[in-house]
Amino acid sequence: MGWDLIKSVELQHAPGYPNSGQIFLYAIFPLLMLSVSLVPAAFLSQTKWAIIGNIWSVLTLVPFFPYFCSLSGGV
Repeated sequence: MGWDLIKSVELQHAPGYPNSGQIFLYAIFPLLMLSVSLVPAAFLSQTKWAIIGNIWSVLTLVPFFPYFCSLSGGV
């Protein structure tokens, strides 16, 4: 939804919106944080270090969700 929202506002030719900082904060950063959190956990899930992958996922998702819900609309 975030990417579609940015593109729809861009198509309306709103002056100054979206700038590169807004695109990074609302679309790219949440996707980057989600992949940093889940990719190592997925790779480690079938190894003897699965617990480390789960801990990594939890520790990186804890700060992600407040950011995601407050700044990006939570969708």
